[in-house]
Amino acid sequence: MWRSNVTREQLLQKISLLAMLGPIRDGPKTHTLKEIDGTGRILTIEQEGEIIDNLAFLSYRRKSCNPESDDVEVFFQQIIELDFPRISARLKLGAKYPFTKSRAMQLHRVLRQYPLTQIEPTELAVLQEKSNAFLDLQTTEMPDNAPNAFHDAGNHETATQSHVLATALGQSLLDTVEKDALLDWLCKLGQYYKASCKLVLAARRKWRLFQRIRVEAFQVEVPSEVRLPSRSGSALPLIQTLRESTNEAKLLQRFRGSESKADTALLRRLDGTRPSIKVHAEIKLLFYYEIHPEIKRPRVICANKDACFLCDLFFRVHGRFQVLRTFGKLNERWILPDWLNDLPEDRLPLLKATVEEFSSCLDSQITRILRHHERLPDPMESTLCLSARCAGIELSGFEGEKLRVHVRLLAPEEKVDTNSASQDVIPLKSIREVRISFQALQTSSPDIGRNRVDIAE
Repeated sequence: MWRSNVTREQLLQKISLLAMLGPIRDGPKTHTLKEIDGTGRILTIEQEGEIIDNLAFLSYRRKSCNPESDDVEVFFQQIIELDFPRISARLKLGAKYPFTKSRAMQLHRVLRQYPLTQIEPTELAVLQEKSNAFLDLQTTEMPDNAPNAFHDAGNHETATQSHVLATALGQSLLDTVEKDALLDWLCKLGQYYKASCKLVLAARRKWRLFQRIRVEAFQVEVPSEVRLPSRSGSALPLIQTLRESTNEAKLLQRFRGSESKADTALLRRLDGTRPSIKVHAEIKLLFYYEIHPEIKRPRVICANKDACFLCDLFFRVHGRFQVLRTFGKLNERWILPDWLNDLPEDRLPLLKATVEEFSSCLDSQITRILRHHERLPDPMESTLCLSARCAGIELSGFEGEKLRVHVRLLAPEEKVDTNSASQDVIPLKSIREVRISFQALQTSSPDIGRNRVDIAE
């Protein structure tokens, strides 16, 4: 692979062996972004990560020059129109899901069956009215203008009030599982409005950057030879190498002490995954920029799911890009596109060194698991909608003034003393008249009711 001493077959065998011995579940991690190649950049690394995070969730973007509030509404409407099938799938609104057990029905019941004192009466009445309209939409045949009806039936209000609803769920009589499921549903719904608002604000503040956006399709097809079964005995060199560097008994105890049985079992496992092996989205993007060195490279790469264990490892070894998060689970249906022929000659030394170090890291993982392995539960593969990262933003359009607003989540043990707080620190409940939907700028959280907002004119 790229003139290294590592072959594609060796990497695939090591990945399959890791899956057999593991599986690897290191758990979700959020990386601290590092400033890399900041020369000539319009954005800080944090701003770049935030924009890419939101674009990855939506997969669409729009720019206009209306006031922020109008931009958010128009953008939110466009997202629903363009992405209605995906929204329906994410929120389980399709015909294959029982309507009586849907999250929309659960939310409808919560809004009516329980005394939700944490929501003001007028706001509760609006939410109840919109919930009725949404249920009417769901119980009738889906019209041709379903996205518009979906928007008009209350998802704007539900999205912008998602953190209030999430807090109010604690007063309901739903069991823990139902509460968690409904909270996740609300988080996903609220994320659409939050991402819309954040991207509109970013586009207005960094409009030059958004003027230069280019959308381009880049597909990497897996060649047919990857699907062909492995040659019998081809895994014996790997097994024999591992026997020399690890405890022989632990390595072969799964295979009755036989190298040939280990070879057969490993290759059977690998061949079973070959039909569904694919190049992950993050790897495609990395190689797109390797093929096109003339294009200004981003520092952060993000897909609509968090990076798997192997993508995260390869990015860390490669070192030229960063990913925001990983869910820490090894996905064995994974491959590097070593068949690409249009890589520039000067990129080959880096790829050669990267794949050799990557292979060594896999060896180290195998050795570690053979010595000690703790089994962890399957993690969530996407925490994009659960992110609570909120950088400082600037909003305009409130009585001709500009407000600079900073949001931060309080630690669980931290309390706000409203009596001693400075005039610059105003509790969230006392600024309703500002009419800034702050809940749209952050996702729902169990501690969301304990946020505070710092406002400086």
